[in-house]
Amino acid sequence: MILQSPSIVGLNFKDNIRPKLEAIEEYLQLSEEELHKTVVRCPQVISLNFEGNVKPTLEALKGYLGINQNQLKKIVIKSPHVTLFNFDDNIKPTIDALQECLDLSNEQLRHLLLDTPSLINVKLVDVKPKIDWLKTTFDLNQHQLLTIMQKNKMLLKCSLEKTLIPNYDLLKGCYSYIDDSAKLNDFIITHPRDLGQSQEKLMKRVALFDDLGISRSHLMNKANYGDDRLDQWILRQDIVD
Repeated sequence: MILQSPSIVGLNFKDNIRPKLEAIEEYLQLSEEELHKTVVRCPQVISLNFEGNVKPTLEALKGYLGINQNQLKKIVIKSPHVTLFNFDDNIKPTIDALQECLDLSNEQLRHLLLDTPSLINVKLVDVKPKIDWLKTTFDLNQHQLLTIMQKNKMLLKCSLEKTLIPNYDLLKGCYSYIDDSAKLNDFIITHPRDLGQSQEKLMKRVALFDDLGISRSHLMNKANYGDDRLDQWILRQDIVD
Protein backbone atom coordinates (compact mmCIF):
# COMPACT_ATOMS: atom_id res chain seq x y z
CA MET A 1 0.00 0.00 0.00
CA ILE A 2 2.77 2.43 0.96
CA LEU A 3 4.62 1.79 -2.32
CA GLN A 4 1.46 2.62 -4.25
CA SER A 5 0.65 5.69 -2.15
CA PRO A 6 3.67 6.85 -0.12
CA SER A 7 1.90 10.08 0.87
CA ILE A 8 -0.23 8.18 3.41
CA VAL A 9 2.87 7.79 5.60
CA GLY A 10 2.57 11.44 6.59
CA LEU A 11 -1.09 11.19 7.56
CA ASN A 12 -2.26 10.84 11.13
CA PHE A 13 -4.47 7.77 11.47
CA LYS A 14 -6.89 9.21 14.01
CA ASP A 15 -7.23 12.66 12.47
CA ASN A 16 -6.89 11.89 8.75
CA ILE A 17 -7.05 8.25 7.71
CA ARG A 18 -9.76 6.89 9.97
CA PRO A 19 -12.34 9.63 9.21
CA LYS A 20 -11.85 9.09 5.46
CA LEU A 21 -12.24 5.33 5.76
CA GLU A 22 -15.37 5.75 7.84
CA ALA A 23 -16.79 8.25 5.34
CA ILE A 24 -16.21 5.88 2.41
CA GLU A 25 -17.59 2.94 4.38
CA GLU A 26 -20.73 4.83 5.35
CA TYR A 27 -21.36 6.43 1.96
CA LEU A 28 -21.11 3.16 0.03
CA GLN A 29 -22.44 0.96 2.86
CA LEU A 30 -19.39 -1.27 2.66
CA SER A 31 -18.73 -4.21 4.92
CA GLU A 32 -15.35 -4.32 6.65
CA GLU A 33 -14.19 -6.89 4.10
CA GLU A 34 -15.35 -4.76 1.16
CA LEU A 35 -13.67 -1.66 2.61
CA HIS A 36 -10.44 -3.57 3.14
CA LYS A 37 -10.51 -4.92 -0.42
CA THR A 38 -11.18 -1.46 -1.86
CA VAL A 39 -8.43 0.31 0.07
CA VAL A 40 -5.83 -2.40 -0.53
CA ARG A 41 -6.45 -2.23 -4.28
CA CYS A 42 -6.51 1.58 -4.32
CA PRO A 43 -4.73 3.04 -1.27
CA GLN A 44 -4.44 6.40 -3.03
CA VAL A 45 -8.05 7.09 -2.05
CA ILE A 46 -6.87 7.62 1.53
CA SER A 47 -4.96 10.69 0.39
CA LEU A 48 -8.00 12.34 -1.18
CA ASN A 49 -10.52 14.61 0.47
CA PHE A 50 -13.73 12.62 0.65
CA GLU A 51 -16.22 15.51 0.62
CA GLY A 52 -14.20 17.58 -1.86
CA ASN A 53 -13.04 14.89 -4.30
CA VAL A 54 -14.33 11.35 -3.86
CA LYS A 55 -17.98 11.98 -3.09
CA PRO A 56 -18.56 14.56 -5.88
CA THR A 57 -16.99 12.21 -8.42
CA LEU A 58 -19.13 9.26 -7.37
CA GLU A 59 -22.31 11.34 -7.14
CA ALA A 60 -21.71 12.69 -10.63
CA LEU A 61 -21.04 9.19 -11.99
CA LYS A 62 -24.16 7.83 -10.37
CA GLY A 63 -26.31 10.59 -11.79
CA TYR A 64 -24.80 10.45 -15.27
CA LEU A 65 -25.26 6.71 -15.65
CA GLY A 66 -28.63 6.69 -13.90
CA ILE A 67 -27.64 3.99 -11.43
CA ASN A 68 -28.59 3.42 -7.82
CA GLN A 69 -26.36 3.41 -4.76
CA ASN A 70 -25.95 -0.36 -4.75
CA GLN A 71 -24.85 -0.37 -8.39
CA LEU A 72 -22.39 2.44 -7.65
CA LYS A 73 -21.02 0.37 -4.79
CA LYS A 74 -20.43 -2.57 -7.13
CA ILE A 75 -18.54 -0.33 -9.58
CA VAL A 76 -16.24 0.97 -6.84
CA ILE A 77 -15.58 -2.52 -5.44
CA LYS A 78 -14.76 -3.86 -8.92
CA SER A 79 -12.74 -0.82 -10.01
CA PRO A 80 -11.83 1.36 -7.01
CA HIS A 81 -9.48 3.55 -9.06
CA VAL A 82 -12.57 5.31 -10.41
CA THR A 83 -12.50 7.29 -7.15
CA LEU A 84 -9.24 8.96 -8.19
CA PHE A 85 -10.51 10.67 -11.34
CA ASN A 86 -12.24 13.98 -11.89
CA PHE A 87 -15.64 13.36 -13.39
CA ASP A 88 -15.81 16.27 -15.84
CA ASP A 89 -12.18 16.12 -16.96
CA ASN A 90 -11.61 12.36 -17.09
CA ILE A 91 -14.60 10.09 -16.54
CA LYS A 92 -17.30 11.81 -18.59
CA PRO A 93 -15.18 12.24 -21.76
CA THR A 94 -14.17 8.57 -21.63
CA ILE A 95 -17.76 7.40 -21.11
CA ASP A 96 -18.99 9.64 -23.91
CA ALA A 97 -16.28 8.32 -26.25
CA LEU A 98 -17.20 4.72 -25.48
CA GLN A 99 -20.86 5.41 -26.11
CA GLU A 100 -20.16 7.17 -29.40
CA CYS A 101 -17.59 4.68 -30.73
CA LEU A 102 -19.70 1.67 -29.83
CA ASP A 103 -22.98 3.34 -30.83
CA LEU A 104 -24.58 2.42 -27.49
CA SER A 105 -27.90 3.45 -26.06
CA ASN A 106 -27.86 4.77 -22.50
CA GLU A 107 -29.11 1.40 -21.29
CA GLN A 108 -26.42 -0.51 -23.18
CA LEU A 109 -23.74 1.84 -21.87
CA ARG A 110 -24.98 1.36 -18.32
CA HIS A 111 -24.91 -2.43 -18.63
CA LEU A 112 -21.42 -2.37 -20.17
CA LEU A 113 -19.93 -0.23 -17.41
CA LEU A 114 -21.67 -2.15 -14.63
CA ASP A 115 -20.21 -5.34 -16.07
CA THR A 116 -16.79 -3.85 -16.92
CA PRO A 117 -16.23 -0.72 -14.82
CA SER A 118 -12.49 -0.79 -15.51
CA LEU A 119 -13.35 0.73 -18.91
CA ILE A 120 -14.07 3.97 -17.05
CA ASN A 121 -10.34 4.19 -16.31
CA VAL A 122 -9.21 3.80 -19.93
CA LYS A 123 -7.48 6.91 -21.27
CA LEU A 124 -9.70 8.81 -23.66
CA VAL A 125 -6.95 9.19 -26.26
CA ASP A 126 -6.67 5.38 -26.48
CA VAL A 127 -10.34 4.46 -26.79
CA LYS A 128 -11.33 5.34 -30.36
CA PRO A 129 -8.21 4.02 -32.18
CA LYS A 130 -8.48 0.62 -30.47
CA ILE A 131 -12.20 0.27 -31.13
CA ASP A 132 -11.77 1.33 -34.76
CA TRP A 133 -8.90 -1.13 -35.21
CA LEU A 134 -10.85 -4.04 -33.71
CA LYS A 135 -13.94 -3.26 -35.81
CA THR A 136 -12.11 -2.88 -39.11
CA THR A 137 -9.48 -5.61 -38.66
CA PHE A 138 -11.97 -8.29 -37.65
CA ASP A 139 -15.03 -6.89 -39.44
CA LEU A 140 -17.06 -6.81 -36.23
CA ASN A 141 -20.57 -5.47 -35.81
CA GLN A 142 -21.66 -3.79 -32.60
CA HIS A 143 -22.91 -6.97 -30.93
CA GLN A 144 -19.77 -8.91 -31.81
CA LEU A 145 -17.51 -6.12 -30.56
CA LEU A 146 -19.32 -5.90 -27.22
CA THR A 147 -19.18 -9.67 -26.82
CA ILE A 148 -15.42 -9.70 -27.47
CA MET A 149 -14.81 -6.86 -25.03
CA GLN A 150 -16.79 -8.60 -22.32
CA LYS A 151 -14.90 -11.86 -22.89
CA ASN A 152 -11.62 -10.02 -22.41
CA LYS A 153 -12.01 -6.84 -20.42
CA MET A 154 -8.34 -5.92 -20.89
CA LEU A 155 -8.39 -5.43 -24.67
CA LEU A 156 -9.10 -1.70 -24.46
CA LYS A 157 -6.42 -1.30 -21.80
CA CYS A 158 -3.70 -2.87 -23.97
CA SER A 159 -1.41 -0.77 -26.10
CA LEU A 160 -2.52 -0.78 -29.73
CA GLU A 161 0.96 -0.28 -31.14
CA LYS A 162 2.92 -2.38 -28.64
CA THR A 163 0.50 -5.24 -27.98
CA LEU A 164 -2.56 -5.64 -30.17
CA ILE A 165 -1.04 -5.06 -33.61
CA PRO A 166 2.22 -7.03 -33.07
CA ASN A 167 0.32 -9.90 -31.38
CA TYR A 168 -2.11 -10.00 -34.29
CA ASP A 169 0.76 -10.20 -36.79
CA LEU A 170 2.45 -12.93 -34.74
CA LEU A 171 -0.73 -14.99 -34.39
CA LYS A 172 -1.45 -14.74 -38.12
CA GLY A 173 1.95 -16.33 -38.73
CA CYS A 174 1.31 -19.07 -36.19
CA TYR A 175 -1.98 -20.06 -37.82
CA SER A 176 -0.98 -19.53 -41.43
CA TYR A 177 -2.32 -23.01 -42.20
CA ILE A 178 -5.74 -21.34 -42.23
CA ASP A 179 -5.55 -20.00 -45.75
CA ASP A 180 -8.86 -18.13 -45.70
CA SER A 181 -8.14 -14.66 -44.21
CA ALA A 182 -11.69 -14.22 -42.89
CA LYS A 183 -11.61 -17.60 -41.13
CA LEU A 184 -8.15 -16.81 -39.78
CA ASN A 185 -9.39 -13.54 -38.29
CA ASP A 186 -12.43 -15.29 -36.81
CA PHE A 187 -10.14 -17.86 -35.20
CA ILE A 188 -7.92 -15.19 -33.65
CA ILE A 189 -10.68 -12.94 -32.35
CA THR A 190 -12.55 -15.85 -30.75
CA HIS A 191 -9.52 -16.19 -28.46
CA PRO A 192 -9.11 -12.55 -27.44
CA ARG A 193 -6.96 -13.32 -24.38
CA ASP A 194 -4.05 -14.20 -26.65
CA LEU A 195 -4.54 -11.00 -28.62
CA GLY A 196 -4.26 -8.96 -25.42
CA GLN A 197 -1.46 -11.02 -23.91
CA SER A 198 1.90 -9.50 -23.04
CA GLN A 199 3.97 -9.40 -26.22
CA GLU A 200 7.02 -10.51 -24.26
CA LYS A 201 5.23 -13.52 -22.80
CA LEU A 202 3.76 -14.51 -26.15
CA MET A 203 7.18 -14.34 -27.79
CA LYS A 204 8.69 -16.49 -25.04
CA ARG A 205 6.05 -19.16 -25.63
CA VAL A 206 6.75 -19.08 -29.37
CA ALA A 207 10.49 -19.42 -28.77
CA LEU A 208 9.93 -22.34 -26.39
CA PHE A 209 7.69 -24.13 -28.89
CA ASP A 210 10.29 -23.62 -31.62
CA ASP A 211 13.07 -24.99 -29.39
CA LEU A 212 11.01 -28.09 -28.52
CA GLY A 213 9.83 -28.69 -32.05
CA ILE A 214 6.18 -28.00 -31.19
CA SER A 215 4.15 -26.55 -34.01
CA ARG A 216 3.16 -22.93 -33.45
CA SER A 217 -0.36 -23.96 -34.40
CA HIS A 218 -0.71 -25.25 -30.81
CA LEU A 219 0.01 -21.82 -29.30
CA MET A 220 -3.61 -20.81 -28.75
CA ASN A 221 -4.25 -20.12 -25.05
CA LYS A 222 -0.83 -21.47 -24.01
CA ALA A 223 0.48 -17.98 -23.22
CA ASN A 224 -2.10 -17.91 -20.43
CA TYR A 225 -0.79 -21.11 -18.86
CA GLY A 226 1.35 -20.95 -15.74
CA ASP A 227 4.73 -22.68 -15.92
CA ASP A 228 3.57 -25.87 -14.15
CA ARG A 229 0.49 -26.25 -16.31
CA LEU A 230 2.53 -25.62 -19.46
CA ASP A 231 5.12 -28.23 -18.40
CA GLN A 232 2.35 -30.79 -17.92
CA TRP A 233 0.88 -29.96 -21.33
CA ILE A 234 4.30 -30.30 -23.00
CA LEU A 235 4.86 -33.72 -21.41
CA ARG A 236 1.60 -34.93 -22.95
CA GLN A 237 2.83 -34.01 -26.44
CA ASP A 238 5.25 -37.01 -26.57
CA ILE A 239 8.18 -34.82 -27.53
CA VAL A 240 10.05 -34.62 -24.24
CA ASP A 241 11.95 -37.58 -22.77
